[in-house]
Amino acid sequence: MDKQRLLDHSLSLLARLMSWADPGRLEEWSEMGLTITQIRLLFLLRRNPGATATALANELDVSPPVLTRMV
Repeated sequence: MDKQRLLDHSLSLLARLMSWADPGRLEEWSEMGLTITQIRLLFLLRRNPGATATALANELDVSPPVLTRMV
């Protein structure tokens, strides 16, 4: 399984776990219009304060312009 598919699968499992453990959180994120990729970006920023846009884009496996549109 490639890195992106593994990450997507992991996030899917995390979302299922969170919906079971804290159903309100996913609903709040949905109401705010956040996508799973945007949530991933927020978690990356939390783990890597001061990370460059290029580093974040690489971690998310997107181009820097795509990352900019996500924000």
